[in-house]
Amino acid sequence: MGEKQMGEKDYIHLGHIYIRKKWILRLTAAVLLTPILFCFYVIPFLQKNVFPRLFVKEMPVNDEERYVYTGRVKLTDETGERVLFRGSLENGRIQGEGSLYDGEGILIYRGGFADELYSGFGREYFKNKKLKYEGNFQLNRYEGRGILYYENGNVRYRGDFSEGKSSGMGTEYFETGEKKYEGAFLMGCYEGEGQLFDKEGHLLYEGNFVNNMRDGSGTSFYESGAVKYVGEYARGLYSGEGILYEKSGTVLYKGGFLDNLYEGTGALYEKGKVVSEGEFQRGILIKGITSMFCKNDTLLYKGEIADGQKSGQGALYDGEGRLLYEGAFAKDKYEGQGILFEPKTGKILYEGSFFDGQFHGEGTLYDKQLASKVYEGEFMYGKFEGRGIQYDPITGKTIATGEFRDGVCVEQAQ
Repeated sequence: MGEKQMGEKDYIHLGHIYIRKKWILRLTAAVLLTPILFCFYVIPFLQKNVFPRLFVKEMPVNDEERYVYTGRVKLTDETGERVLFRGSLENGRIQGEGSLYDGEGILIYRGGFADELYSGFGREYFKNKKLKYEGNFQLNRYEGRGILYYENGNVRYRGDFSEGKSSGMGTEYFETGEKKYEGAFLMGCYEGEGQLFDKEGHLLYEGNFVNNMRDGSGTSFYESGAVKYVGEYARGLYSGEGILYEKSGTVLYKGGFLDNLYEGTGALYEKGKVVSEGEFQRGILIKGITSMFCKNDTLLYKGEIADGQKSGQGALYDGEGRLLYEGAFAKDKYEGQGILFEPKTGKILYEGSFFDGQFHGEGTLYDKQLASKVYEGEFMYGKFEGRGIQYDPITGKTIATGEFRDGVCVEQAQ
C-alpha cells in the first residue's frame, strides 16, 4: 500500500518556503508540553539533586523544615544573628563535611559528621580559636591517629587514640613544648614500654609502665645520663632484684628491694668494694657481714651483725682505725670470748670472757703500760669475783691467790 499523496492543503506557504502542517502541530505540542514537564519533573529533580549542592539554604536550627531537608544549609539561632552550623543535611540529619559553632558564634569543630556526631577527619578548637585536636573521630571521640594541643598552641600529645583517649603508640609533651613521654599508652595512661623525660630533655627512665607508674623491668638515670638503677619496679618504686649506682657509675647496692628500700639478700658497696652483705630489712642489714666506716672513711667495725646490731664475730676500731676489740658481740656489746686492746700501743688489755660489754667469766687482765698480768681468774661485771690470782705487774710475782669478792681477795688459798 503506497504512501498517501499530499496536496497543497497539507502545507503552509510562507513566501518561497512550504512548511508541512504536521510539523507545525508537533512543534506547537512540544512548546506547550515543555513548561509542564519542566515544572513537574525537571525543577523537582534540580531542587533535589543539583541546587542543594550549589546553593546554601539558611534557616533556624529548630525550623520544622530542617528536620526533613536535604542539601547545604546554614543553621542559625532563633534570631538568625548567629550561625550554629554550616554544612549538609540529609533528611534532616547532619552528614558529611561541616562546621559547628557554639552559642557565641565561635567555631568549635570543622570536619566530618555522621548523624550529628564527629566522624572521620576533623579539627576541634578551643574558645580562643586555637586548635585543640586534629585527626580522626568516631562517634564524637578521638579514634586512630591524631594530635592534641594545649591552649597555648603547643602539642600536648601526638599518636594513637581509642575511645577518645591516648591508646597505642604516642608521644606526650610538657606545656612548654618539651617531650615528656614516648612509648605505649592504654586508655590515657602509660602502659607498656616507654621513656620518661624531664623538662630539660634528660632521660629519667626507660622500661615498663603500668597505669602511669614504673612497673616491671626498667632503668632510671641521673641528669648526667649515668645509670642510677637497673632492675624491677612495682607501683613506681624499686621492688624486686636490682642494682643501685652512684653518680660516678660505681655500684652502691646489689640485691633485693622493696618500696625503694634494701630488702632481702643483698650487698652494699663502698668505692666498688663490698662493705655489707647479708639479709636486709627496711633498708637495714639485719643479718650478715658488714664493714662500718666513719665520715673520713676510717674503718670502725668489720664483722657479723644481726637485727641491725653487731652480733657474732667481729673487730672494733677507734676513729683512727686502730684495733680496740676483737671477738664476739651481742646486740652491739662485747659478749662471749674476746680480746680488748690498748689502741695506741696495740697491747692486750684483757683477754677472756665478756658479758654485756664487761669482763665477766674467765679472763686475764694486763697492765696498760707493761702488758704484764694483773689478774687471772674469774670476773663478774668488770670486777674480780670468784677464784683468781692477782699479780704485781712490775715484778710479776703473785700478790694474792684465792677467793675474790668485789675486786678484793677475801680468802687466801692454802
